[in-house]
Amino acid sequence: MNILELPVSITNWIILSDILKYSTDSRVFMKVFKEYLSFLPIYKVEEVCIEAQSNLLTDADFQLVMETLWRCAAL
Repeated sequence: MNILELPVSITNWIILSDILKYSTDSRVFMKVFKEYLSFLPIYKVEEVCIEAQSNLLTDADFQLVMETLWRCAAL
């Protein structure tokens, strides 16, 4: 199962939110912001950002995730 190809749904959000705790792949965090941002309360967005900052291996990856968040929030 490729988590990056999962369609948007409540069930898949539950799977993704669990995966975020362990993921070091910036693409997973970017998928959350691109596809789920409009459904998330602000405290969940903050939790995802905290997970990204603590899990991602490089500052460049974290910066890419934050740029994705800002692009998606601006729409």
